[in-house]
Amino acid sequence: MKLKSLVTIVAALTVSACSGIPENELNTDFNNSACCSQLNALPTTQLPIPFHQQVIMDGHLPTLSSSLLNQNTQASRQRFPTIAYQISNTTESLSLLIRSYIKDDALFAPSVYVFDKQWQLLGHYNANDFTYHPTSMQGLERIEVSISLMPQRDNAQYVVVSTDSTKLDSTISRIRPEELYSESQQIIGNKQLPLTATLSSVGVIDVTASKSTNNAVLTLLAELGVSSNNEPDTLGSKQVSQPSTQAVETNQKAQWLNIQKDIDQALNNNDIKQAAFIANQAAEQGMPEAKGYLLKQLAE
Repeated sequence: MKLKSLVTIVAALTVSACSGIPENELNTDFNNSACCSQLNALPTTQLPIPFHQQVIMDGHLPTLSSSLLNQNTQASRQRFPTIAYQISNTTESLSLLIRSYIKDDALFAPSVYVFDKQWQLLGHYNANDFTYHPTSMQGLERIEVSISLMPQRDNAQYVVVSTDSTKLDSTISRIRPEELYSESQQIIGNKQLPLTATLSSVGVIDVTASKSTNNAVLTLLAELGVSSNNEPDTLGSKQVSQPSTQAVETNQKAQWLNIQKDIDQALNNNDIKQAAFIANQAAEQGMPEAKGYLLKQLAE
């Protein structure tokens, strides 16, 4: 899929689909977590393709020390919120997009670890490997990293996200919205004090996975919040209202099949604009799952 086409579909499906940041109060008490004293004791979430999940990184999650994750006794023994994902044995390749969002001038300090089946460390990405992005059509203000894995070749089995304890209380530079606008319009704006955000042990992240190695696809999946569907007909289960009469239900199923057919035809013709138009129109008519179907077709 061409990058130009992907940019077009991001714009066509609009920024209104962006993942929001929850207003929940974050739990900074990590002492009440019973887990974990060993890596293999971490509960894991399956990582099918495609996949999208928003995670609140705080004291409600299992906690683990940096020394265990780094397999280094010199690292911090303090426990931090940790979440683990297990890659399917049948997955040949995948790309991960991990985002940490800025809220109230703070953000989670991410540290990402890749392990093999024996929990031996294969790769490590700390907060320095994440890139800052201001709020735009491609998402809310955040830092993010994209990671490509080939489990069949490198034996990657687990992906773990925890806190980068070495960066806590440090700051990152930010771009004010008015500065971004002035730059885009080639206007010389007024000078202001630097804007920063503080890296914290709690915050909100997104984890997105796709077969594609194209960052535009990953961004698209993250923004629309497409998750995997392991059960049949899940895409249709989000329909707003389901009339009880058999005739109406049959008609709705026929309409949904026609929408799928039209989206597939547009994609086969490489007409991304038409596919996005069909998905948007269907969503307005009470079938928001059409957007999910379109993005799943792109992801696969």
